[in-house]
Amino acid sequence: MAIDLNYNLKTDKNYGQILIEIREPYKSYKEVERIIELKGIRIIETKHLSPDYVLIKLDKADVREIILSLIEAGYSDIKGINALRY
Repeated sequence: MAIDLNYNLKTDKNYGQILIEIREPYKSYKEVERIIELKGIRIIETKHLSPDYVLIKLDKADVREIILSLIEAGYSDIKGINALRY
């Protein structure tokens, strides 16, 4: 199922967001969660938009460091948006 990566990203006042493709069994949500938590960032909300795409709201305004860590872990279909307060 193709998802428009821009469609579900709406700027939040306080929280950064990541829209990421997770194709099991190659990559898993648990691995994404582990990478985020290792950075000391809390996941506020997770929304499964399809079997392969997840929207994750974080308690961090700037998501660039998290996106870089996910890319380094082999995730490639990622879109992020910083909070307005950043």
